[in-house]
Amino acid sequence: SSFKANHLEVAWVSMFKLVVIPIVVTIGAIQYGFQGDDLGLLFLMVATPTAAASYVMAKEMTNHGALAAEIVAVTTILSGLTVTVGLIALKAGNYI
Repeated sequence: SSFKANHLEVAWVSMFKLVVIPIVVTIGAIQYGFQGDDLGLLFLMVATPTAAASYVMAKEMTNHGALAAEIVAVTTILSGLTVTVGLIALKAGNYI
C-alpha cells in the first residue's frame, strides 16, 4: 500500500539516480578527459543503487522510512539493467 502511495516519487528518484546522474557525470568526465578504466569506474560509482543505510537514516530521522526502503529496492532491482546498458554504450562509443 505504501508503494501505491509513493510510486511517482519512487519512479522519479530512481530514474534520476540510475539514469540522469550517471549520464551527466559521465559526459562531464569525458569532457574533462577521463577514459578507459578510470571512466568505467567513475560510471560504476555513480550508477550504483541507493545505499541500504539510507533506509535506516530515513527511518530514524524522518517519517520517510517506507519511501527510502522502496527507493532502495527499486534502484537495486533496476541497476543491473542500467549499468549494463551504460557500459555497453561506453564500450560502443570506444570510451572504455
